[in-house]
Amino acid sequence: MSKLSLGLLGENISKSPSPILHNFIYNYFNIEAEYKLYEIKRESFHEKINYIIKNNYGLNVTMPYKELIIKYTKEVSDDAKKIGAINTIKGDIGYNTDYLAFKKMLSQYDIKTCLIMGAGGSARAASFAVSELDPDIILIYNRSVERAMNLINDLKKIGTNATYIQSLN
Repeated sequence: MSKLSLGLLGENISKSPSPILHNFIYNYFNIEAEYKLYEIKRESFHEKINYIIKNNYGLNVTMPYKELIIKYTKEVSDDAKKIGAINTIKGDIGYNTDYLAFKKMLSQYDIKTCLIMGAGGSARAASFAVSELDPDIILIYNRSVERAMNLINDLKKIGTNATYIQSLN
């Protein structure tokens, strides 16, 4: 039996402890699997990504590819489609497990105002999870106004009151 191949896909991830942690667990529980890092520069992403997806049972996806990866998967879960970001691929299907975790964790709270710092894949997942709790407003702070506004516009499309804040003061 050959080992299942899994890994973390991203840029600037060479110091990630993920392979050490995953491979320790696989060895401890006698799971025939190996977890690797797939550090890809943006300029070579397109030429390498299909091979990596095809040759791995599953992948975790991190910055800066959570949004870009969508067009390289065969299917996308409804949640990931709504959010516009994937952080997990199994086979060639993309999911957003950040969203599921945020939704479960935050569902016990009555959230009226929420500050989201960032507008990337994880921030999108958190924003959409919070939006389902019917807050009065979601405040978005991000270095890039354009990315913040894209997230705000997507939240407004589903009826969520969201606005950009320029400063954390």
